[in-house]
Amino acid sequence: MIRTSSIIPWLGCLLILALSDAARIRKDLNSSNSDDRIIFGRLLAAMDSSANPLDDFHTYSSGNYGSSGNGVNKNYRLHVATQEKIIPKFLAVFQKLKNSSYESGSLEEKVFRFYNLCEKDARISITDVQPDVNLSWPFNTTEGSQWPKEQFQWIRTLAHLRRYGMKNAIFRMNLKWDAENSLYRVVIKKPKFATHSDYVDLEKEDLIKIGYRDTRAESLEHDIESLQKDIRDLVIEAEATIPQTLSLIELESKLGVLLSSYFEIVFGHPLPLSFQVEVDDMDYLIKIVKLINRKDPEVVATYLLDRFVMFIKSSSRLEENILGAQKLKVFQTEMDRLFAAVQKQFNFRLDRSSSNLSFTSSLRKKLSFITINIGNMPKDQDHRRFATEYYSDLHFNNDTEFGTIHLKALELRERNLLMRLNKPTLAYPYPEDPERLFEVGSVENGNVIIVPYNILVEPFFMIHSDDVFKMSTQGYLLASLVEKALFPEEVRAHNCQKYDQFLAIFDDQKLLKNRSSCNYDDYFKISKELVLLNLVYEAFFSEGSGFSHSQPTFTNMSLEQLFFLSFSQNIFGNDDWWKHDSIIYNPLLQLTSFTRAFNSSKLA
Repeated sequence: MIRTSSIIPWLGCLLILALSDAARIRKDLNSSNSDDRIIFGRLLAAMDSSANPLDDFHTYSSGNYGSSGNGVNKNYRLHVATQEKIIPKFLAVFQKLKNSSYESGSLEEKVFRFYNLCEKDARISITDVQPDVNLSWPFNTTEGSQWPKEQFQWIRTLAHLRRYGMKNAIFRMNLKWDAENSLYRVVIKKPKFATHSDYVDLEKEDLIKIGYRDTRAESLEHDIESLQKDIRDLVIEAEATIPQTLSLIELESKLGVLLSSYFEIVFGHPLPLSFQVEVDDMDYLIKIVKLINRKDPEVVATYLLDRFVMFIKSSSRLEENILGAQKLKVFQTEMDRLFAAVQKQFNFRLDRSSSNLSFTSSLRKKLSFITINIGNMPKDQDHRRFATEYYSDLHFNNDTEFGTIHLKALELRERNLLMRLNKPTLAYPYPEDPERLFEVGSVENGNVIIVPYNILVEPFFMIHSDDVFKMSTQGYLLASLVEKALFPEEVRAHNCQKYDQFLAIFDDQKLLKNRSSCNYDDYFKISKELVLLNLVYEAFFSEGSGFSHSQPTFTNMSLEQLFFLSFSQNIFGNDDWWKHDSIIYNPLLQLTSFTRAFNSSKLA
């Protein structure tokens, strides 16, 4: 069963922003000291000042996280902690909906029914989704009869499940923005095994519960695990290659499967055989098709069923929050201001770079077109009207099961997003990947940075707090997204030398000297993050930055110390950042600004 708490954030995607126009900024404009005290109080409560900041800065900054009585949750990772702050707000809004009456078919009525059924029984539904027309899942076979495995075509089943948004199984098919031609292209990539939800979750007991006999359940569990291992091995073995673009008929000839049938099911209409498809890794795609074709159809079908169940369980979103137009405007203004400071530093380094002029000119042009969007919602439309129109085709009729209306909502959302293939200028939201961790934002259409509301929740973002807290957290996150916009990950994968040249432009302290992204290990990753951190530090502390550098009245700590403490707690909170080859170390010692801040300072 899906927990109600895991569904609540997904409901936020269903209109909360549009419904909450009564929300207002709660802080008085003159209460900046109050905001500072709140955010600094949390920072101070997490610190263990008995540790030496130069020897063990992780313990110094975060050693008291989770200690009893200090009011700081042990889940100090930003995306986890912010979710815990947001969910109660959603619950409060939905409880208010219970006490009102709504016009049938209205936006409010849809949200109310969705939440009401979720609260009563949030079990997922697999009976509403079948592997193909006139074909049931193997476990639904009538006793005494055989499942017609000869009718099962895994490519068609994968397509039916893709209509609800499930991408990360066997291969991933998505839309990719082509900035040069201002349109979306279809791209096929290998799957990822990055989180728990990317792995099969069915055990023998689960298979018995859904109808399999004991002996078959045991062998099926083993075979599914073996299939997953084979898929994962292929993913690991596949080396990064330059993407290929082929016509649909060329791709079908290479693979020996009817991809035209797959696309017709996914998009709801046939695509011409001349339609161009981009393939990230052709070798993987050829091998995975051969692998799946030689597996037992019942094993493949049950594997896909499990992947779909895991997708439904994890289909929670945190794109919208509970705020009205006034607060949204303030958030947009604040993030635009932070972005301008970060953008200025990127431009400064591009201007003084000795790299190839055409390369830096291209980067400068890209940088000039980057914009910020809060919550993946339109800036120039009434949100209530937008959400009403977006979900106008969502009809619950007489449905009484949460699982049924959940699937309807997922299918409609995915259909709206996939429509961009033929209508690239459709209004928001952009078609971000529901299976991608949406923790700190994303880059859409190559130049739109989507800032999710969860990184703007109090006390991690206080509107009237000192800018040092904003720049060290939200400013850093913006810098990391700018880097992705200027040099997308899919380009980096097959052009590491060019990526090294790109990073060198912004690496003032030569942190990546004698290192290459061609060997993208943990040490390289941390060093790259420090390059961005140093850029954000300069964006705040450099002369003419526009930020106040006055000593705060709420502490004797210097602004420099507050900057690194805030960054460490909110961004480098994971223990993995502070270990190299299992040995504890302090990566921040590579920054001269850090050693300067903690060598001569007054510690609180």
